[in-house]
Amino acid sequence: MNQFIGRETELKILEESVGKGKAVLLYGRRRIGKTTLLRRFCRERRHIFITALSGNLNACLDDLHSQVTEFRGADSGRYSGFGDFISDLKRICTDGETVIVIDEYQYLVKAERSVNSHMQLFIDSFLSDTDSTLILNGSKTSVMRALGEDAAEPLFGRFRRIIELKPLSFVECKAFHPDMPEHDQLMLYMTFGGVPRYHLETVQKTYRDAIRADFIDSSWIADEVMFLLKSDIESSDDCSLILSAIAEGSTSLKHISERTGFGTRCVGLLETLLRNGIVGKINPMLGAPKRAVYYIRDDVFAFYYAIVRRNWTLMDASDSGEAYDRLHDRITTYLGLRFEQYCMELVKQSFAVDAIGRWWMDDPEKDIHEEIDIVARIGIGTVRYDLFAECKFTSRPAGFRQYNDLVRRASRFSEKSNPLLMIFSEGGFEEDFEEFAEAEGILLAGPDEIHGNSPMPRPDGAGWRRRRAIAMSRLTAIACHHLKRFDAPSSGSR
Repeated sequence: MNQFIGRETELKILEESVGKGKAVLLYGRRRIGKTTLLRRFCRERRHIFITALSGNLNACLDDLHSQVTEFRGADSGRYSGFGDFISDLKRICTDGETVIVIDEYQYLVKAERSVNSHMQLFIDSFLSDTDSTLILNGSKTSVMRALGEDAAEPLFGRFRRIIELKPLSFVECKAFHPDMPEHDQLMLYMTFGGVPRYHLETVQKTYRDAIRADFIDSSWIADEVMFLLKSDIESSDDCSLILSAIAEGSTSLKHISERTGFGTRCVGLLETLLRNGIVGKINPMLGAPKRAVYYIRDDVFAFYYAIVRRNWTLMDASDSGEAYDRLHDRITTYLGLRFEQYCMELVKQSFAVDAIGRWWMDDPEKDIHEEIDIVARIGIGTVRYDLFAECKFTSRPAGFRQYNDLVRRASRFSEKSNPLLMIFSEGGFEEDFEEFAEAEGILLAGPDEIHGNSPMPRPDGAGWRRRRAIAMSRLTAIACHHLKRFDAPSSGSR
């Protein structure tokens, strides 16, 4: 299947950078579509696409020589060092305006660190006086990001543009599966993330069939996760144990350390996973415990460690259909947790966000655990709000129960903040609750908003501000009287 979806912004950036004697840095996780993007950009231009295949110096030089010789149709002799490679790049530029793409550049860095100094000299003393463009592309994000951000790197300040290629959005990924129900599309997105390669490989028409084909009947996803981990991370076995610990519920540094037995080494290993975009941090907000908690950020890694790796025996012993049915409840619970992350992304896309995270409180003595799925400080015009949001990934409509819980928790902060209440519900909302929410300025995001068919709700206008003032007064009253529960009026009392 040859589909090119999205990437309009990135193509425009590349268009603006071409032919100016400048260098561009492009990086992102493997399978994210970097090479596909660059080939699409280059297809109507004179270009040379050079792929670094090895971190071994001699093998790397031989590969470069072979590819350059094929392009030029002339053999300048075997490369004895990167200086010879640079000389051939100069000859290519002299022959006419050219886009020079070096793919998997991190292998060149691994083969010989001095390659960055060679490239710096090439850009400063030659490329800048031509109409050609140099694009360095790589998959090891920590190495590639440092080229553009670390002032100690020779290439720092040499890039006209730095592009981190990020996953596609859910709306973009829907185009890969036009025959799949929207609910299934969303579940698949929360399993695969926005990585084009995985969606291209999946041709099934239901989520159930996709999981059976790609995770149960086949090991290709499992093999992919291990390949990615071993390719990009030196301490891959230890990092795998950390990912297992997080997937099994050990999310604080203390608990991860205790679970793995790594002690203080956990700090460095977690930093490695953070730099490579595999792990993320959830920020504690508004007086939640000061230490952040960790989660597996990469969707495919998260599904593999939470579902696949923990259920090998079940999947090996069962028919794929039977195995899926037995895993159904676990998958549903897992997707409910990923749904919170998805809703956080919707908030970031819809509002000017200063900070975003969660709030939680534990009191073991009273057997109390309280949490708010999303807490964010946002700006709408000149006004700042504290957004409190509940996220429900069920087929049942949300209503007063979810609202009451959210109000009770948000009331803790109403005296110190300018609260704004929001509920996400993939199952929609009870009709009488929708009327109530409209009357009191509560933001509701249902299936249409969640699936990208309608814009996200936005507070706007004097009417909305009046309605919200009613909800504000109620929240303040609850906080002042230290009530533990809030009973919304029934539909008959409004």
